[in-house]
Amino acid sequence: MIRRCITRLLLAILLVASAWPVATSHAASLDKFADFRSYPYLDKAYREARRENWPEVDSLMTHLLGLVPENEEARRMQIQARLKQGHYEQALESANQLTDATQKQSTLQDLRIKWIAASPPDASQVKEWLDSTIKISDREQLWRAYANALSQRPDGDQKALAWLESVQGVQDITSLRRERAVWAEKLDDWRTIIAQLAPLAQQDRISPKTWNRLATAYVNLQDEAGLKALLPSAPDTQAAIDTKLAMANRAIALGNVAIAKNWLQALPPAMRDDKAQQQNLWELAQASGDTNLYLTTSNNLDRPCLEIAEWLSRNDKALALQQFAKCDARADPAKWLILAQRLDAIDLLKTQPLPEQFQDDRQNVLVSMWRNRGQQDTALAWLESQPQTASTLNLRGEILQNQHNDAAVEDVMTHLLSLAPDNNEARRTLVQAYLRQGQFEKAVENANNLRDGPQKQAILQELRIKWIAASAPDASLVNQWLDNALDPKNREQLWRAYATALSRQPDGDKKALAWLETVKGEHDITALRRERAVWAEKLDAWQTIVAELAPMAKTNTLSPTTWHRLATAYVNLQDEPGLTSLLATAPDMQAAIDARLAMASRAIALGNVALAKNWLQALPPAIRNGHAQQQKLWELAQASGDAHLYLTTSNNLDRPCLETTEWLSRNDKVLALQQFAKCDAQTNPATWLILAQRLDAIELLKTQPLPDKWQDERRNILVGILRDRGAQDAALSWLESQPQTVDNLKLQAELLQSQNNDTDAEKYWLAVYRKSGDFNALDQASFLALKDHRNTNAKTLLEQAYDQRKGKLPDALLHRLAAFYAQNITDRDLPRVKQLMTQIDGTTRGLLLAQLAKGNYCSIVAQTTHDVPNEPAGLGALGQCAMKTMPGVASIYYQKAADLGDDNSLPALAYALEAGGSPEQALKIWQKVPATLMSDNALLTAARSALEAEKPDQAEDYWLRLPKLTRANDWALGATIAEAKNQPQLALQRQKQALRNNPSPENYYAAAATAQKAGDMPQSTAWLRKANALQPENTRYNADLGMRLASLDTPDMQKTAIPYLEKAVVDYPHDYRLHETLATRYNAVENSAAARQQLEQAIDLEQYPVSFGDDYGSLDARRYRQRRAHETLERRNSVTLASTWSPAGVTDFPLGNNTIERRSASQNVQTLMWDHALGEEPVRNGSTLSVYGRVLIGGNGHSRYGQTVGTGAGMRYKPFGDYNLNLYSELYSQTRRDKSGAPGIKTGDILDLSKLMDGISDAANNNKRDNDLILRATASFFDQNEYRNDWRVDDDDWNERFLSIDLSWWTKSGNHMALSRFQQGHSFKLPTESPQTIMPYGFIEAGAQDPNNTWRQDLRAGVGVRWQLFSDDDKYNAYRTRINARIEVQKSLGGNLYEGASGMLFGLEMNF
Repeated sequence: MIRRCITRLLLAILLVASAWPVATSHAASLDKFADFRSYPYLDKAYREARRENWPEVDSLMTHLLGLVPENEEARRMQIQARLKQGHYEQALESANQLTDATQKQSTLQDLRIKWIAASPPDASQVKEWLDSTIKISDREQLWRAYANALSQRPDGDQKALAWLESVQGVQDITSLRRERAVWAEKLDDWRTIIAQLAPLAQQDRISPKTWNRLATAYVNLQDEAGLKALLPSAPDTQAAIDTKLAMANRAIALGNVAIAKNWLQALPPAMRDDKAQQQNLWELAQASGDTNLYLTTSNNLDRPCLEIAEWLSRNDKALALQQFAKCDARADPAKWLILAQRLDAIDLLKTQPLPEQFQDDRQNVLVSMWRNRGQQDTALAWLESQPQTASTLNLRGEILQNQHNDAAVEDVMTHLLSLAPDNNEARRTLVQAYLRQGQFEKAVENANNLRDGPQKQAILQELRIKWIAASAPDASLVNQWLDNALDPKNREQLWRAYATALSRQPDGDKKALAWLETVKGEHDITALRRERAVWAEKLDAWQTIVAELAPMAKTNTLSPTTWHRLATAYVNLQDEPGLTSLLATAPDMQAAIDARLAMASRAIALGNVALAKNWLQALPPAIRNGHAQQQKLWELAQASGDAHLYLTTSNNLDRPCLETTEWLSRNDKVLALQQFAKCDAQTNPATWLILAQRLDAIELLKTQPLPDKWQDERRNILVGILRDRGAQDAALSWLESQPQTVDNLKLQAELLQSQNNDTDAEKYWLAVYRKSGDFNALDQASFLALKDHRNTNAKTLLEQAYDQRKGKLPDALLHRLAAFYAQNITDRDLPRVKQLMTQIDGTTRGLLLAQLAKGNYCSIVAQTTHDVPNEPAGLGALGQCAMKTMPGVASIYYQKAADLGDDNSLPALAYALEAGGSPEQALKIWQKVPATLMSDNALLTAARSALEAEKPDQAEDYWLRLPKLTRANDWALGATIAEAKNQPQLALQRQKQALRNNPSPENYYAAAATAQKAGDMPQSTAWLRKANALQPENTRYNADLGMRLASLDTPDMQKTAIPYLEKAVVDYPHDYRLHETLATRYNAVENSAAARQQLEQAIDLEQYPVSFGDDYGSLDARRYRQRRAHETLERRNSVTLASTWSPAGVTDFPLGNNTIERRSASQNVQTLMWDHALGEEPVRNGSTLSVYGRVLIGGNGHSRYGQTVGTGAGMRYKPFGDYNLNLYSELYSQTRRDKSGAPGIKTGDILDLSKLMDGISDAANNNKRDNDLILRATASFFDQNEYRNDWRVDDDDWNERFLSIDLSWWTKSGNHMALSRFQQGHSFKLPTESPQTIMPYGFIEAGAQDPNNTWRQDLRAGVGVRWQLFSDDDKYNAYRTRINARIEVQKSLGGNLYEGASGMLFGLEMNF
């Protein structure tokens, strides 16, 4: 008993150590009976726990608790057993039944933590626990444990953070935010850290560690504002400093140089001036290009002077030059010279002391700088002023050599050689100078004076090669060089170069080859033969190739390439022996095979089939039996008709049996029949039957099995063969032995019919009809009866069939029956005839109708012809019946009959058609009328018909067939025909003949039109005047004469048109063309008021148009043209408002007196101009005289105005109507801002009246005024018609262009200005209700000025885009107002007027 108690105690201690403290107060509270009942179960449970048999422990404790529910010790044992088994839900269920609240909560929390650590439950379960947990520390423990558990999964850190963000914080919100920040830091999720910790920082509830975490997030995000807000709450000064340094270092790492500089410079001075931070700033200054900071930090760090100057030279040359002036050149002379050259420090180069050994380098640098500036002459002049040492002379030679002044190079190098005769470099330079001057002999002579050695020989060789390339010398000289050349390579190079030079001459390849053949080979004989072969190959000189290379082949000295060349020659010559011999020395087997194939291919190309077969069959078996070569042999067999070879290769290629048979059937029928016997008919029955027929394979046709559907075809072919052999009896005999099917009966009938045995054939056809009801058989039977003149039998047979089948017979039989009735109709036949009329075609029906008409059955004709028949007889019947009462209707029937080929109807029909106005149809009829029926009147009528039908050649033919022409109209008809044939001169001659034969006014009028088409306008006008004189009351003649006179070239003749046009507009008040033409003539005589009145009448007419446009556009376009003309005549005042801004580059503001201050700068210009035309009418035939005034305001920049103000008043004269030339005389006054005075009016001052007035006052007090008289001329070209700047009605897009010229002379100051601009663009309509366009354009502009008698020029080009709006139109006037805005990019191409500046320009302009 004591031992059991001790054992029990030890197990309890073990359980407590492995789980949690076990309270014993409840065990003590059990009564003795409960304790007695519990002991055996507890004792056994402890023993099983020691063996870790937890399922048994769980079972024992469950049973015990059923007996003693209040036993807390048993429940703790049960919880422990379930926990060990991983039954967490059951363990929690047991823990919830504990009675001690404190123990219960502690146990539940511990179970939940263990469950989460071992196998995390669903998040919803954990949130449920959080909601039921009151203790803050327990809540923190739960969500922290669950986050740790989630972090063990894939993407665990991300899942842990997401989980924590889903937890609703209560009193634990601060620690929850910190925890979220911890996990976000693991993910580098800096934004989440800020979102979680920034609110804590604002509440000052942040620990130093958390502060550092938040600061790190701001640093990584480079959030300057956030970090600046956080820094005041730093735990200590060092933390703030460390954070600033971290911000700077992070910015450096990210390349945010500006941020890095800001934070480093924000450090305390002691820290910022530290050498390490100065080093950082120095590096940042380099990275950002901050020259001032770099200079400061470099000095603070005591960086070398030349190092500082070197860096500054790449970033700020002005600052670099200042630094460079402080540097001692002796510290590093080489580097000093490099920087001096980079900084163009010419003065320092001249004055800075340098060691003696660097004096030549100084000289080289100076000369190099001048040369780089293009100041070679300066360098030369300076060098000439120096002692003429070898180095100086060498430099002079280099410069002169670059200037291609070879003559001077010759002098300098000669001088240098006089000082240093052994100076090989100078002599080489002299040689090169002679070489460039083409003085090859001198070049060679001097080259011979070079020191002996390989270099000398190389130079001599190079000279000879270049001499040959430049101008091939005489061959004898080249041969001399060849004789003296010891190196075989040099010999090869020389004769190869000379051959190449000769090849560039006419027939050069031949000359090259001929010369090479004269060269005697030495050690280079092999190379020489190869070269000759190369040139021979270019000439296709195959014999020469063989002559050159065959000896090499015998000595086996051919390279693979040369071997192929020789083989190619043999192939092209088709030299079988030669190629056969060569094949023994082939480079490899493939080369031999290729040569054989080439020989065969060449033979094929030349049509030498036998040779091709020989070479293909000479291939190795493995190649010859290959598919490709067998294919070629198969094709050669086809080409040569070699049936046996074809059969062999077809079998080798597995060609289809029937295909092989088909070819053999056309070349060797015996072989074909043998092959055909092997073919299976089932593979292609159709082809098999065709071949059987071609080969007369009668026995095979009888025996070869075929599918059922081909049996009839087999029978037909077999019978056909027998018939073709003339063995019809054999065929009939064979058919009689076959089953007497319908098809066999038909064949027998056909065979009998082909033997002219019509009687027996008719019987067989009747048998076919009776057996099958085949109407074709009945057709044949009735036909044969008719043929045998048994008409009654045939008719009876057809009538019986017609009645039996209730009229349902085929068309052929119906028409045959109808043909009997067409010969005769009795009253007994009428019912059947009436029914037949609805079944037969028009022709046969017409025959019946004709017979009915002939028999006076017109009532039946009328009843049965609801539609017009399609055959002449029927139409003739209708015509015959209608002629008695309706001859007009009869002409229609005759026309139809004629169309169907009834020649008897032609003459009457032709006249009827001509009279009825159908010339095309009439012409067709006239062409069919026999010549014997063509009278003179018929010929004239036929000619008119042909002419009206637009067949002038036929009309001419009819007209020329007239025997005599005596009337004016007859000749006029001939003229009209000639015009239709586009023979205006012939037409004119015929009209002259017409006017010699009693002409009428109409003849003169027609002749005038003919003369106009023939280009004889004076004659045309004279005849038109004659027609008008003979018949002055004819309004048409009058109007045409007025339009004609208005179109003539001379103004005097055009003026004479006015009286005629004035009468014409009264006669034809609704013809807008007359009004528009009269307006043009009024304008020409400077009667603008009358011109406007006529335009208004034309425009009024077009409010209710009777036409739809003319040759120049649509109706709307025509209206717009007239309204634009009216607006031009009416405009008296023109106002232009314009403003131009040029952020860079130049504007188009003509600055006053052309002062010398004009320069490239940012500018703005505003312009107001008013132009008032003088005189009773503002425009006189396009010429105007007007007064105008203008104000121009300009300023530098785009925000200051009024620095320059110009005003002018003058007169403008436009002398010509057809040319846009304007002459101006203007009194011009300009105020210019004094440089020391007011800066002008600012943009903001415009809105403040007091500031605006002050600005105006300052401008008035500080400006200088210049007055002058300007004489000016402007002109524009290429901007008329389709290139004009105006709205287009018919077009969606169009081209615009102009060339403007503006010349000005300031008479007082004597200055001049010239400006010319060519612009080309393409306008597009915008899809807006108002008329708007957009136009991209390009331009080129040239300008020149001579301020202070110093001419300055400018040439620039650019592109731009212009928007334009048209407005302010009315009924009579086109758009009076135009608003446009443009922006263009200008690129300077040269000149000094604007200092070569480029830039952009924006302009806004309004014209009204």
